[in-house]
Amino acid sequence: MSSPNLSDSARRTAHDVRNQAEDLKSTAQQNAGAVMHSAQQFGADVKHAVQDQLGNLQDTASEYMEQGKSVACDMRHSLEDRIRQQPLNSMLVVAGIGFALGFLFTRR
Repeated sequence: MSSPNLSDSARRTAHDVRNQAEDLKSTAQQNAGAVMHSAQQFGADVKHAVQDQLGNLQDTASEYMEQGKSVACDMRHSLEDRIRQQPLNSMLVVAGIGFALGFLFTRR
């Protein structure tokens, strides 16, 4: 008589273990889906942050380039004005620079 009770008990235990295993599997699949969704969201957030920073960097670089152009243009106008105001001095300076460069490059 103890054999039938034992087999019923063993069957119930096996059935309970199977049910718990299925519940665990289902929970693991749900958690895996949530983790995957979180990872995808994190990746999208990182992508947007990098794109925003890249846009800011491009804007800053453009601003510096415009400032550089402005400074170069101002220097060119200043140099042109100085040459117009003192043409003889400008020619002497250019001749001196040319003489010095010629002396340095032809000397062996």
